[in-house]
Amino acid sequence: MNKYHRYIKLPFSISPPKDNEYNYSLGSLEEKNVKTTDAYILNDYAHDKQVESFLDKFNVTYVNRLVFHTSANDKLSIHIDNNTTYHSDFSNSDLLNTIHEKNDYLDNHVKLNLSFNSSNGYSTIRWWKIKDLNNVKKVLTEKEDGKRWYEYVADEKDCELAYECEGLNSSIVNTGQFHSTTSEGELNNRVTVSYLLKHKEINKLVYFNEIDKIFGDILYE
Repeated sequence: MNKYHRYIKLPFSISPPKDNEYNYSLGSLEEKNVKTTDAYILNDYAHDKQVESFLDKFNVTYVNRLVFHTSANDKLSIHIDNNTTYHSDFSNSDLLNTIHEKNDYLDNHVKLNLSFNSSNGYSTIRWWKIKDLNNVKKVLTEKEDGKRWYEYVADEKDCELAYECEGLNSSIVNTGQFHSTTSEGELNNRVTVSYLLKHKEINKLVYFNEIDKIFGDILYE
């Protein structure tokens, strides 16, 4: 079995967020009425309470929730989410205002993703193996609202594709490894509501090697 992705059966139906519910990209002070490929702040989402109640049964909660928008015929670059247990301030709901040192960014923490295509087309989430970690770029991101963090990104030429799936609807995804998204179709945008998972009783993120024990037979490949 792969070490990147599992579908998860939810006991409720899900729907994508409305377009006007996420108009500000992460760290931006300017409203975006025309969406581009980016991470966005989601205001109120219809399924938050259902997700919270569902996770509570497994003694899991979420720390933050974002929307990742991949525009039609576009890609979200190869990157790694910079949330690790070691660097996470669990009193800070965004967990992003952290600075990472060079070699501590790889882990296997997971998110619950609810993903949708907006139109006819095809979209995927892809995981990558880096041929040489010396080619990983450490990019300082500084936003209008004062948030700053390092992002670790890679060029496709320096990578080998490790795993790919459509990953629509509800999934547990390994975001502690290098990954990207792509959307194909003239009108098809990929929209993902993404919840960063942590154990409820301890300040520790949930890792991919724990998910079978936590969620059991509601996971499938």
